[in-house]
Amino acid sequence: MVSDTPHHDRTKRFFSRRCSAWYNAALSVLLIPLYGTIVANAAGQSRILADMVRVLGVFPRSDYPRRLWWRRLFVVVLTVVPACLYLLFASPVRMVVAGGIAQSVMLPVFAGATLYLRHRRLPAEMAPPRWVTAALWVSATLMFAFVLATAAMSLHS
Repeated sequence: MVSDTPHHDRTKRFFSRRCSAWYNAALSVLLIPLYGTIVANAAGQSRILADMVRVLGVFPRSDYPRRLWWRRLFVVVLTVVPACLYLLFASPVRMVVAGGIAQSVMLPVFAGATLYLRHRRLPAEMAPPRWVTAALWVSATLMFAFVLATAAMSLHS
């Protein structure tokens, strides 16, 4: 345990004044790209989700104003919901872990969709070489196996 001597107080004040400036600068340098990533993600995901709503038949392909309405709605939702979740949980670490779990669950879904599109919807003249298809099957199988193994270990413990 460090004693509260006058020397200790002077040292603490010296470093707290200088380090707090570095801390604030480092925090700013780290948060600016993070904020940019969140904004870019919301912009990209809002377009994808608006297109998904159109594909689901909610509005016709030619209704561009309706697509813009959905895109703007998703921009708001994709920026407000994470902020509310942060206020609710107040733990960035738990939020990152939850996001990682959600992503790990979605990867096999994406792999399955890719396999479906490759074998059922892709025109034969656009098909990749056999080794690419084999690599796709290997990666999809590994994704499914890792998610199932992780789920089994989580349920077991």
